[in-house]
Amino acid sequence: MLQTWHVSTPRHVASKLVADAPLLTGQYSNFDIVVYVDCGKRGNKMAEDCSDGFSIIDNDTA
Repeated sequence: MLQTWHVSTPRHVASKLVADAPLLTGQYSNFDIVVYVDCGKRGNKMAEDCSDGFSIIDNDTA
């Protein structure tokens, strides 16, 4: 089942996919909720820090 191809020879494909829409990675997306999941000592510390005064300012409703 071994196939050897020369480096400059492209593989045969039926057709190329047309890029008619950009890739959406969510890097700059609007969101309404943030879910943080962690466990152990680091998770306990993060939960403590969040409850001690960490607040999110909601610009949409403020």
